[in-house]
Amino acid sequence: MKSLFEQVNFENIGFLKMSFTDTELAPIRAEVAKISKDFEHSKKYNQKLAGNIKNSYLMTECVKHTHNLMAPMVLQFDERFNNYVTQNSIAPESSPIYLKELWVNFQHKHEFNPPHDHYGIISFVIWLKVPFTFEQEAKVSPGHGSGKDLSGRFCFQYTNSLGDICNHFIDADKSLENHGLLFSAKMKHSVFPFYSSDDYRVSVAGNFAIKGPHDK
Repeated sequence: MKSLFEQVNFENIGFLKMSFTDTELAPIRAEVAKISKDFEHSKKYNQKLAGNIKNSYLMTECVKHTHNLMAPMVLQFDERFNNYVTQNSIAPESSPIYLKELWVNFQHKHEFNPPHDHYGIISFVIWLKVPFTFEQEAKVSPGHGSGKDLSGRFCFQYTNSLGDICNHFIDADKSLENHGLLFSAKMKHSVFPFYSSDDYRVSVAGNFAIKGPHDK
């Protein structure tokens, strides 16, 4: 029998997963190490963030390097997801993207990020240090044995074509060191607490914005 129907999928926007070499991340790690040795005199950034994380700090020394590292990936995002960045620019030729904010999170045991989004057009996170594996987490997680143990996970929240809220979970354990995610700043996301280590999980995050006529 001849088929009388065809499948039509709704368009949606996803994210990019990235990996980096030690050389690419060296300037970022250098500034993070400097901050980690002197929390008292580093510039706190908590007031600008949603995270329930005590130690979050503004980064300034490696902004140019991070911009140069990430900008080509933003262009890849634009190309792969239906010109998302270009379509959100009033005049793409005269409104280049730039890295407006860069910060580091030193996430301790039991700390978390509630569902939130970011400023700007494109955001990213890079995990520099994760002090646990999920095998270690499973031994002490209060969710162990439940139908959905989310200890230590990163999660995107989005609505589908029916308006249902969907979750996309990412296992952000030691295997994600030197890896990152690039996504729309509007994309809701959250970070669940971990329980198996007293060390910090260290991540760097930033927001790209579209330069307007009054931005330097």
